[in-house]
Amino acid sequence: MTTLLNKWSDRARSVLGNIEDNAREFIDNVSEKTQNSSISRILSDKLQDRKSLLTTSRDEEAAEENANTFSTFGSDWASEMSLTRTQRLVGFAMCFVAGALMLFLSVMVLPTSALRPAKFALSFTLGNILVLFSTAFLIGPYRQLQYMFKPVRLLATCIYLISLFMAIFFSVTKVKLRYPLVVLSIIVEIGALLWYCASYIPFGQAMITRLAGRLVEW
Repeated sequence: MTTLLNKWSDRARSVLGNIEDNAREFIDNVSEKTQNSSISRILSDKLQDRKSLLTTSRDEEAAEENANTFSTFGSDWASEMSLTRTQRLVGFAMCFVAGALMLFLSVMVLPTSALRPAKFALSFTLGNILVLFSTAFLIGPYRQLQYMFKPVRLLATCIYLISLFMAIFFSVTKVKLRYPLVVLSIIVEIGALLWYCASYIPFGQAMITRLAGRLVEW
């Protein structure tokens, strides 16, 4: 009887041992698969990050190459088109003197402008254009345009340039109602010029606005 019990206990122990081994093997397989899946996910994420970094670096390299190409082109163009200090001063002096002469000529023909406003309009407008060119020689055309098209003087600049074109166009062409159109363009040009110059003076535009308001009230 004791021998039989011992045999059954040995068999039970062997069965339990096999079950325990199988359970451990199953748990190990499951954990290994879980680790493999997590590792694969981590690796895939790292690969995606690496791809995105490579793409970003390539885009940055392409953009930098384009910028270098543009800057090289711009520097070559600037070096070819740039003037020396002496040349800029000579250009400024020539344009300024010519503009001053044209403005003086417009003052000389001012008494006859009531009968022939086209002469005054043409000389006055050409004088203004030459003075603008003189400052462009002095500080550079790009900086000149930056100053002219700042928000504080953008409207005045646009109206001023349009009035310059209108004054020259109506002065040299024979159109209907030429006389009033020339006079109107000159009035607009002078008003826009005053407003444009006042933008360079602190509170200049505010002073002109107050003065105009007082004149209207008076």
